[in-house]
Amino acid sequence: MTGGKFSRDKGARGERDVCAKLEKELGIKFSRNLKQYQQSQHGDIEPPCGPYLLEVKNQDKQAIPAWWRQACAAATARGLLPCLVFKDKGKWAFLTPMDEAGRAWMNDADFANRNTLRGFCLRVREKL
Repeated sequence: MTGGKFSRDKGARGERDVCAKLEKELGIKFSRNLKQYQQSQHGDIEPPCGPYLLEVKNQDKQAIPAWWRQACAAATARGLLPCLVFKDKGKWAFLTPMDEAGRAWMNDADFANRNTLRGFCLRVREKL
């Protein structure tokens, strides 16, 4: 398997895993957004999770500032809030904008809240 194919397959596995976990927790059917491979700034999972557009990174090496900027650009293009989902020590972490930061969160991960799956789902329920 080539590096590119391995990376895409790993990303797809991560997206499917996040979809299944969100569906179990929220009772909403989620699926991978296949448009993401044809056009940029669509997010990785459909439908949006409440007001959040999810960008999923199933990688060991963390590049949170760059990933956050990517999530912000995609969410802004769709009129949604960004949510960066990434693995940290084998568990999914969810980064969302701080409500208190106003628009300062744009492109700056220092103005983001980090949650577990259950914490993120609580935020989603509060915003529905």
